Amino acid sequence: MKRTEQVFHLRDILELKPNMRIAIDDKVEKDENGSFIVNVGYMRVSTDKQVEKYGLDIQENDIVRYSRLSEFTNLVLFIDDGYTGTNMERPALQSVISYIDDFNSGRSNIKINTFIVARIDRLGRTLLGTLQFIQDYIVCKKDSKNSVKNNNAEDINFISVAENYCRDDKNNPQSKFL
Repeated sequence: MKRTEQVFHLRDILELKPNMRIAIDDKVEKDENGSFIVNVGYMRVSTDKQVEKYGLDIQENDIVRYSRLSEFTNLVLFIDDGYTGTNMERPALQSVISYIDDFNSGRSNIKINTFIVARIDRLGRTLLGTLQFIQDYIVCKKDSKNSVKNNNAEDINFISVAENYCRDDKNNPQSKFL
């Protein structure tokens, strides 16, 4: 008798909030510990003036296109519509942080593998806030000596689609440095 592999989908494992949307839901793989491996896209726009150049639809297209080219089988988008980038206390961003914290504390088996933004300024509008977020939630604890919040056992891949130099690939030491 042939054993069939169970296929998991984001719609089955996530409790969607109003600021979340599933963009790709082909398959969610599990790692060797049985944790679900999920890819996250983060989008933000603060004013109506930004919509023409940095609108949510433009950001979504960039993130989804990158994800498909990278052959990601799942992608959930977290959306902060109408929030300034100078303050990191935004609902969707806080939801991402909750997923990271819940996984690291053992309260969840949903592991974020990759965090993608269309442009780095969509994550934060201050260098210090953006770098602190990366130190606290993206890099692994052993490499994040300046963070009191970080509990990551390993890195989360960080991708800025528009800025090829703004990425943290856990398999590339030079990328990690940059």
